Amino acid sequence: MIVHAFNLSLLILSSIYIDNRLLISLMLLPLFRLLNVALPAFFNLTLYTYPFVYASMLLPIYLIMKEKIFTPSEAGMTLKGFWF
Repeated sequence: MIVHAFNLSLLILSSIYIDNRLLISLMLLPLFRLLNVALPAFFNLTLYTYPFVYASMLLPIYLIMKEKIFTPSEAGMTLKGFWF
């Protein structure tokens, strides 16, 4: 967890000085891992914890979409080919 927290803080500090959209999207990876590890074990099967982790990741994804860093089509949030 310390390594992921260090990576997240390093990405945040580097995004202050470097204006790159890739750094913002890379911040989601250590944040996801920290949430996944820090979530208490409510269930015996880890498959049941995924909705809690993904639901908490909706807030940072929403903030990224709100700031117009990525469009929904660039993030893959389209209904094209949904039923396929």
